[in-house]
Amino acid sequence: MLNEQEDLQFKEIAMSLQLISAKHLQDCINLQKQWFFEGEHLSLEQCLLRFGYLTQQQADIIHKEIDTKGPEHKILKNFGRYQIILEIGRGSMGIVYKAFDPQLKRVIAIKILQGKGHDDIERFMREAKATAKLKHPNIVEVYDIGCFDRKYFYAMDYIEGETLEQLMKRRKLTIKNSLNLMSKVCEGIAYAHENGIVHRDLKPANIMIGKDGIPKVMDFGLAKILDEHDQLSKSGMIIGTVQYMSPEQAEGKVHLVSKASDVYSLGAILYEMITGRATFIGNSFAQVVDQILYKLPTPLTQIKKMVPSELEHICLKTLEKKPENRYQDAQSFLTDLSNFVEGKSIAAQKSQLSVRDKFLQVKFYKKRIIAACIFTVVVIMSCFMQTGYDNTDRANKVISYTQKQLKNLKTHTSFVCSADKPFIFHIEDREDLRKNLLEYIALYDLLQKNVHLEQGIKHGKDLLLTIKREIILQSQLYGNDFLSALHLRACKALMEEKQFFTFQQQIFEEQNAIKTKFIKRIKHIMANTPQTIDNAYIDLYCQEMLSMPRQYIHDTLITYLDSKNVTQQTLTIRFMAGSTTSDADIDLLIQKLELSQSIFLVNELLIALVQCKTTKALDAVYSYLAKIEPFSVLWYEVADKYDLMFKNIRSAKNSKKQQSLNNNIVRFVEEKMLRPSCLIINKAPLVKVNYLLEMAEAQYQYQGQMHNCTLFFKKDDSNIKSLSPQRAFLDYDKESSVDTVLQNNIKEFLQTQKIIPGTQLNQVERIQIKRIDFDLFVTTVEYEYQVDDENIRREKHDFYIADLAQQYYVVAVGESP
Repeated sequence: MLNEQEDLQFKEIAMSLQLISAKHLQDCINLQKQWFFEGEHLSLEQCLLRFGYLTQQQADIIHKEIDTKGPEHKILKNFGRYQIILEIGRGSMGIVYKAFDPQLKRVIAIKILQGKGHDDIERFMREAKATAKLKHPNIVEVYDIGCFDRKYFYAMDYIEGETLEQLMKRRKLTIKNSLNLMSKVCEGIAYAHENGIVHRDLKPANIMIGKDGIPKVMDFGLAKILDEHDQLSKSGMIIGTVQYMSPEQAEGKVHLVSKASDVYSLGAILYEMITGRATFIGNSFAQVVDQILYKLPTPLTQIKKMVPSELEHICLKTLEKKPENRYQDAQSFLTDLSNFVEGKSIAAQKSQLSVRDKFLQVKFYKKRIIAACIFTVVVIMSCFMQTGYDNTDRANKVISYTQKQLKNLKTHTSFVCSADKPFIFHIEDREDLRKNLLEYIALYDLLQKNVHLEQGIKHGKDLLLTIKREIILQSQLYGNDFLSALHLRACKALMEEKQFFTFQQQIFEEQNAIKTKFIKRIKHIMANTPQTIDNAYIDLYCQEMLSMPRQYIHDTLITYLDSKNVTQQTLTIRFMAGSTTSDADIDLLIQKLELSQSIFLVNELLIALVQCKTTKALDAVYSYLAKIEPFSVLWYEVADKYDLMFKNIRSAKNSKKQQSLNNNIVRFVEEKMLRPSCLIINKAPLVKVNYLLEMAEAQYQYQGQMHNCTLFFKKDDSNIKSLSPQRAFLDYDKESSVDTVLQNNIKEFLQTQKIIPGTQLNQVERIQIKRIDFDLFVTTVEYEYQVDDENIRREKHDFYIADLAQQYYVVAVGESP
């Protein structure tokens, strides 16, 4: 989880100050985990703020309390003289912590080596020593190097900010911003080059941007000291990060890596900063490497027309395939960038790519065509003489490269090897397997294009067969029978009949073993699910099931549809909704809907049938909704799930009949269920207070709390510390005074109904309220604060409404809330 130590610290202070209840805290922690697995990384503080369990003022109080206690309060453990505060980064070589140095009285970053091998230690210490030699404002400074408790470490600057990678994801950079940042980075790398150090792994993730906007280069873990012999970097080893790797690094020619290699990486970073996309994009490591070696980069002006031609020439010069055609060091690159900014002439000339494009735009006359034809004939005749040698030479190079890549690829079978490990590991392993499979397919395509079996090239056939075998086995593991069968048929042409028969039997045995282990995993999940479980965990287990091959687990899962365990039934229903459109499964769901007595399961079944999107399924939904009695308990439950149930209906376009049915269901529900957004009528005062109170009262009797998608109330008028800003049950006429309308409505409501707007909202309610609130009150906020930034507007809007509500409460009731 993101910054677990900070979350733990924030939680402890919030609880000690009694600003949050244990229930609210647990709700947020569960949702935080769910969003983490869905790709949204929020801190505990952000979750509490998002759902109104905490105000920004209260969060500021917590932070002040933490700050007043000083860094010592945050200490998790001691490491030598340093006091570890929290983990801030983790890489292949070590872990970086935020720490406090009591001697120097400052916060620092400390990197601790994780590996214990001789090579690991030597690399780590080389990184520390290389960085320690460099004292420059654009390079992270190292203060201390040492070993404590048999763990090697070095201490360095702690920079509050973000990486260049994070910055580029957050917003687009202007050309001016890009040049300013790159110039500073070049200054730091030029200083390193002057001191005989080549970084070899320059990328946006290794450039920190401080809060002052100054970039600092870090992570010299792959750095090479030019006057030392590098025993750790063997010939053929690929060093660096693929998108920013120079051609000589991509080929594994370590002895050719030089200052010009860093220049290439700097150019690739500048290219991405200006265009918003990487220099070369591929579906796999092999595809990107192939482009780095053999393809010219797309000119910047073809992606972003406003890029000046001189800047394009500078950038493309850094990306030349041959090191001797690039700037020879970072200082030369920096000089040309500075000349461009100052309007002086630059050293970079038009690249080969630009010249070629210009040539293609010239109109050819007859004489040029004839001359070109004669020249072409001569070239073709020469090529015929060299083709045999060139093709063989290229094929051998590709074979050599493929053999190296095969050593780096590992078959990820761990997700079926253990049926009792945490569910999220299965999802992660499956994603690794998918990427691994794509790598093998890309390698096979590269080899097939460059190696022809009739050439009799040594190892060519064996290598093709080896890759084919891996693709077949991993396709089976991934559950892609079509891909497996396709490559199995192709293997038949590469094998003798007896050899192929044996191979085929091995594949069938492997398939049965995989199926058995998937079924074992399903049974393990079902055997350990209680009757009641947090919805977030149900979603995650369902996500894992949907990632499994359907043909292996379908029959086993269907048996749980009639289970007495509600959680098992829910998992089965959601799996069927996400993986099937077969008539047999839809019939099972419809049958279950007609027989079910559980309101919870009825909702699940209705949602599942809607997600199936077939005419039969939607017809069953329509028929069932027509039987629901308005204002019954089931009526409220279905109304509460409105958006979730019908978000896919409008997008279904399989047939005119189905589209008509979709429209009928939507219209029927909007009339009968009273969609939340329809409960508020524009340009009207308080809407049908008695009617809404009746709905809230009915829900209170059933669930123990009163809530509706638009109105939320609480009978108990004691222990109310503050009114929630989500009380958006009021509308206003934009031509009238907002304050007057709000005051009159709240005053009338509180005086006549004797109830107080509540503060308890569940997840679905908060999401719906958030949408409705903002639309209704955005004019108020813009009028009051005159701000354009949406995040600021939301934050200030919440405080504004909360403050007004508290003032009007005092007027209406006569006492402070």
